[in-house]
Amino acid sequence: MPKVQFMDRGGFQLLEPGDYTAFVEEAKDGTSQNGNPKIDLKLNVNGATVFDTLTFTESAAWKIDSFLKSCGLAPEKGGFTDVTARTCERAVGRVRIGTRPGLKDPSKVYNCVEAWLCDRKSMDLAEAVRDDIPF
Repeated sequence: MPKVQFMDRGGFQLLEPGDYTAFVEEAKDGTSQNGNPKIDLKLNVNGATVFDTLTFTESAAWKIDSFLKSCGLAPEKGGFTDVTARTCERAVGRVRIGTRPGLKDPSKVYNCVEAWLCDRKSMDLAEAVRDDIPF
């Protein structure tokens, strides 16, 4: 019989839909099923883990722009920037969290990022949080 060390890791936490500050805990470069470059994001949102993906296609460019702007990583309009997993790690932005049914089991409900928020209030809140982080 396997022996485990109990660490009180807690369990799955479902957030109420709403606006939250998100911390990018992990980011991994990858390739989508259609062969496009992507970055998978693991976010800490109020202590809950929420996943999001940035896929580098023309039709998803709006989401990447929103992520960069929300996290204070956007260059001047029209400017270019390299976006890699390393760029995204430890980024902080505001997100609108919603829920969606599971892909494998639609009876289970999970949190999802509906939008990266770029309104002035959200930008100010995220900037204040970034200023308080000691790294």
